[in-house]
Amino acid sequence: MDDDDAIAVVGIGGKFPGADNTKEFWEVLKNGENHVKEIPPDRWNLDAFYSSDPDSAGKTYVHRAGFLKKHVHKAFDNKLFSISDAEAERMDPQQRYVLECVHMALEDGGITRNMVNGSNTGVFIGFMNSDYKEACTDDLAAMSNYTLTGSSSSILSARVSYVYNLLGPSMAIDTACSSALVAVDVAIQSLKTGRCPIAICGGVSSILSPDLFVALSRARMVSPTGQCQAFSENADGYARGEGCGIVILKRLADAKRDSNKIWATIATDCNQDGSTASPITAPSSSQQESLLRRVYSNHNVDPQDVQVIEAHGTGTPVGDPIEANALGNFFGHNDHQQVYIASVKTNIGHLESAAGAAGLIKVLLMMKHQTIVPSLHFKKSNKMIDFKKYQFIVPTQTIPWKSGNLDARLACANSFGFGGTNSHVIVKEYVGKEDTIVEERRANQPYLIFLSGSDQAGTKSAIQNFVDQLNDKNPSLEDISYTSLCRRDHFNYRVAFYAETINDLKVKIKNREKSPEQMIKAKLTPPKVIAVFCGVGTTWRGMCKQLMTANSVVQDVIRKIDSILSKWLEWSIYDILISSKDISSPMVAHISIFTCQVALWTMWRHFGLKVDAVIGQSVGEVAAAYAVGCLTLEQAVEIIYHRSQILANITGGKMFVIGNCHVDYIESVCSQFQGKACIAVYNSSTSCTVSCDSDIIGALKATIRNGLPSEHRETIFEKDLD
Repeated sequence: MDDDDAIAVVGIGGKFPGADNTKEFWEVLKNGENHVKEIPPDRWNLDAFYSSDPDSAGKTYVHRAGFLKKHVHKAFDNKLFSISDAEAERMDPQQRYVLECVHMALEDGGITRNMVNGSNTGVFIGFMNSDYKEACTDDLAAMSNYTLTGSSSSILSARVSYVYNLLGPSMAIDTACSSALVAVDVAIQSLKTGRCPIAICGGVSSILSPDLFVALSRARMVSPTGQCQAFSENADGYARGEGCGIVILKRLADAKRDSNKIWATIATDCNQDGSTASPITAPSSSQQESLLRRVYSNHNVDPQDVQVIEAHGTGTPVGDPIEANALGNFFGHNDHQQVYIASVKTNIGHLESAAGAAGLIKVLLMMKHQTIVPSLHFKKSNKMIDFKKYQFIVPTQTIPWKSGNLDARLACANSFGFGGTNSHVIVKEYVGKEDTIVEERRANQPYLIFLSGSDQAGTKSAIQNFVDQLNDKNPSLEDISYTSLCRRDHFNYRVAFYAETINDLKVKIKNREKSPEQMIKAKLTPPKVIAVFCGVGTTWRGMCKQLMTANSVVQDVIRKIDSILSKWLEWSIYDILISSKDISSPMVAHISIFTCQVALWTMWRHFGLKVDAVIGQSVGEVAAAYAVGCLTLEQAVEIIYHRSQILANITGGKMFVIGNCHVDYIESVCSQFQGKACIAVYNSSTSCTVSCDSDIIGALKATIRNGLPSEHRETIFEKDLD
């Protein structure tokens, strides 16, 4: 799971009971919060459907579940996704949740819409319930032209593909409660076979109707106490919950190439119970063990290294012992460490088709914070599980997660569907380069920070979220600037800040809140951009020094050019530029121009600049050829060296640029000097570069001026070239 063929998680997003995002979700987990609550009246009239009698027809004995804080369509920023108000009102909440969480996950991964627009990115969404669709069919008179797309399960994934113009596979997957992790498994297979370069995957669920509560009550699957008491002797069924979890996956090699944030690497597999257990809803211990053997064997992972198990753990009297004993038979022979086993369902309920995504994201957050969080409602262990034999521990408080003797933390998550489809994911901490603290190179170096939204309210929300992040972390201002400029989508309503320190930024944001009219609405059509790489005559002592001291990207590429040049030169172009030495000699001047042009191009590309055309003139042609990919950096450096070397060996000549003067006239004057002068470059009909012998340059210039009308002599442009 460490080689470049491994699969990396590069972004996460989620909405869960008690948490509108993954930051709030971590607080729920860390604090051991229980967000299974009384069913609110805005969902349905509980009194009309509740009965404590489990045999009461048409009734449910459940009065608690895990609900999202915001579920009405008015809380949805439909303009962010170019969806009309009328269509948004007729969309299944699950579609809204998926779009919102995909947006969160892409932002978390620093992946903008432009980066994926038109790509073969795949979308794989696990689902199970269709409360909204059933409600639509109950009221035929209320149907509109948006009812079909608003309620179709296939649109759960297709909506994402449409909004972001993603051309890869797009699937809505239903394997009941294992849907989310099965979607992750299918996504990984698509990445490995090359069907898509990026995969957006996860699961979603929504509770809008009491119907399924009634059906589950008849089957005695749900908890009358309204809690998932995983692995406890008091386990009496599961508590339902709703939510959405999304992860963005890439091949590890691609993630490293693109400088993505890497949460972890993962490996998955899935199988089916077939008829190994009866009835069809009964879990199969033998097939769960078979799945574990296969996934760890296929990915060369030692199960003895697993430190944390995020179990399916629904809190059912039958399911918990079967799962725990299957896990114990496979993992429970660990001689060197105990294994923590827990279930996020104790915090937020069983999210059914989104459950696997919630469990996976929980593990990723624990790895990030190097902390094991408590599993709730566990006082006495289920007597059908031999915790001592298996060396399993259910954490009941927050515990530091130490890597021990391992190079990286290792965990896993289970997810099972009531139809017999099982899935398992191995999660390995990614240990790459150490995080570096970016030193702000100058105390008075200003940075631009850019925030936006689909409307004024959206932009204000973006500003508030940004302030919250500033208060939670100790980020580098340079990193903040880069992320806001290059790793975020830029919407129509925009606001920008210049700041030299984090405190300076906070003050300016606070002042801006008092003047909301300073928000700018941008034009929808971006301007065309052409990159021009100029020729000689553009050097000065100290050129590029300021950028070299203030920008690490510029500094790095100049060091790379310097390293390549060291094969031929005994002097350093890096040292010359950083120390503001004389660069007037042709050899140094030409190499300096090329070096600064490549550095500027690299910096602008780093900041997300996209150009429509590139043009180069004279020495600038070499950097232009590199910019469009005709030359590698090594090839371009070699060409500029030999070109500069040849020009440095040519002596005795002079060149100057003349403008605002017809080229035909200049040509006629040059002809008077009997081969000692000529036009070297035709820049335009009124501008050219003249080449001549050193001893006639003064006479040539005088002849050109004297032949012009007196009122024209003062308007011509003239500049000697080194």
